[in-house]
Amino acid sequence: MATNDAKVLSKAILLNVKQASLKNMERAGQEIVEQAQKMLKANVGGYTKLVDTVGYEIHDNVIEIYCTSKIGKFLEEGTKPHKIRAKNGKALAFRSRGSAVTKKGKKINFGDKVVVQEVNHPGFDPRPWFHIAVFSKKAHVTQILQGRR
Repeated sequence: MATNDAKVLSKAILLNVKQASLKNMERAGQEIVEQAQKMLKANVGGYTKLVDTVGYEIHDNVIEIYCTSKIGKFLEEGTKPHKIRAKNGKALAFRSRGSAVTKKGKKINFGDKVVVQEVNHPGFDPRPWFHIAVFSKKAHVTQILQGRR
């Protein structure tokens, strides 16, 4: 199994397989990864580099489906309110999604470019994609592993 902490969702889905061919295990892993990538794109509203962090590995009779991105885990599980700080003295830059007034009294309008050292993220509810992708393919993958597809 993966011991790498980067595989933040890897322990979530381990498919134990008995007597399936390696070819069928690889096909099943790829089918699940493709479904997870599709659901991730739908979740975030289009193509995202996050899809490249979803993969699978085969160890003995186990297919391990994983996501190496912490953001993938945040989407799956949601987050509490938290601060996001710029790393290494750099700044965070983004377009405003609303109007606001900074602590220094500067007015920010919708669409303005904002450059700051930290922001207070309000958190968000879970937007599951990982487990749903795996379990939506369960019957299909079972047939592949049994050599019926």
